[in-house]
Amino acid sequence: MNRKSLILFVVICIVISNIMTACGSIKTSTDNSVILMEPIVKTKNSLNISVDPRIELLSIVQYLSNYNTIASGLITMESFEYKDKVRKHFMEFRKHEAIKFFNEISKNGFTFDAPPTSMLFMDNNFKVRKDVELTDYIARRAGSRENIIKLYNLLEDFASISDFTSFFNDNIEYYNTIIDNTLFLIDDEFDIINHLEGYYGWQNKSYNIVLSSLYGAGAYGPSISNKNQDVEIYSIIGCQMLNGNLDPSFGTIDYFNYLQQHEFSHSFINPTTSKNLDLANSYEELFEPIKDEMKYLAYAEWETCLNEHIIRALTSRFASHENKTKGRNLLKAEEEKNFIYVEALYNKLEEYEDNRDKYPTIEDFYPELLKALDQFKN
Repeated sequence: MNRKSLILFVVICIVISNIMTACGSIKTSTDNSVILMEPIVKTKNSLNISVDPRIELLSIVQYLSNYNTIASGLITMESFEYKDKVRKHFMEFRKHEAIKFFNEISKNGFTFDAPPTSMLFMDNNFKVRKDVELTDYIARRAGSRENIIKLYNLLEDFASISDFTSFFNDNIEYYNTIIDNTLFLIDDEFDIINHLEGYYGWQNKSYNIVLSSLYGAGAYGPSISNKNQDVEIYSIIGCQMLNGNLDPSFGTIDYFNYLQQHEFSHSFINPTTSKNLDLANSYEELFEPIKDEMKYLAYAEWETCLNEHIIRALTSRFASHENKTKGRNLLKAEEEKNFIYVEALYNKLEEYEDNRDKYPTIEDFYPELLKALDQFKN
């Protein structure tokens, strides 16, 4: 081999070597495929209490993002050991595309209930579940259906690169601890499912409480309908406080019970409002006097504002069934938060309770219920 041939051969080898090295460093979706583990679930009084890897993964991405700059308290401000572990394990991946993309879509309205709800449509292979269809609501909140799919793909890549599976498995003892602590908050003597289904007039497939240590105080109440029209009801609840061991706690017994009544009620009232949307929107002028206060509370549209009024009237009535003074105090507290129509709805619900033979379900009574708002129209 002459000198020119030798040099050419060496150059070709270097080029081929560089190409192979570069290809080896490109992480394709196949190389990065990861399968999420199943949720950790324990059941009491037919309530499924869980830590769900889908929500946990999302909450870590949200924690690493600029999410808390959108609204204070979306991510808990409490300090605890598990949060420190999240920071130490995942902070080096803060510039990952999943974080950047979440920052982008959250600035455009993908906030509050929408992100965790979108995870309920995802299977453990980061695909849309085969037994459900993405709703227009979730697609609209994310900007498009394509944005949801892109988020799933980026979460898969983030999970792979950050070794989320190992992190989750390393913290199973902690997840079991917060589940066990939450089981003590469920009243042995009060069957919340029978109570709600009896009051509203129909049954659902399952009731699921998902604990998210990184979320701030409060909860979200989404529901998922599968293709057989079976409804899964959820309450996704964040850290309300720290317990004596400085672990996240998800409320006192009384507050936990109230919170589940509130969040589960969304899955009865929201679909009922949707079915009667033209009627509901005929009262839209009532949003004007309170729109600034409602938007501050993340109820930026009349439909969500109306649902909140109805549900807060309902939970006040539930409290009054237990103790009239307790019910009136809760009602007063709701009015002080600028839910100015709640008392009229609260009083109207007595008619529903006294005439269940005429109104078997809350859906049957809904048009009558809204008549309580007539007095506020111009």
